[in-house]
Amino acid sequence: MAQLAAVIAACVCVAVPSAPCLINPDAVAVSDPETMIRALFPPEEADRAVEIAVCESNLRPGVDNRGKNSNGTVDWGLFQLNDGATLQRIFRHLEGRDPVDVEEAQRAALNPYWNVIGARWYALVDPAGGWRRWRCA
Repeated sequence: MAQLAAVIAACVCVAVPSAPCLINPDAVAVSDPETMIRALFPPEEADRAVEIAVCESNLRPGVDNRGKNSNGTVDWGLFQLNDGATLQRIFRHLEGRDPVDVEEAQRAALNPYWNVIGARWYALVDPAGGWRRWRCA
């Protein structure tokens, strides 16, 4: 239970989803992605979030889909965040700045905590987002 409390306390955007969220992913060490997803999503959205992450990545944080998108973009991490523009938009919100380059955003998306917080913001807060943006939704 202390581990879940650390996950929730590690980022202000869990409590205030519209606020920028400066993440220290090293402050959180949760080995089970499902536990992290359930801790960071509101209870009424947790089952859906887990189902989407299972469908998108089979709960594998380091997965990408290089070579599979017809437009040349790549999807990254647990929620398969797309690097066409979505990933950069999430990065801007979470980090409070633009990524130096797309590779910086891609590396961030492979951090499971960052990916879950980013997916939460994009699915539940960002007007350009929503669950409809995931093929598995």
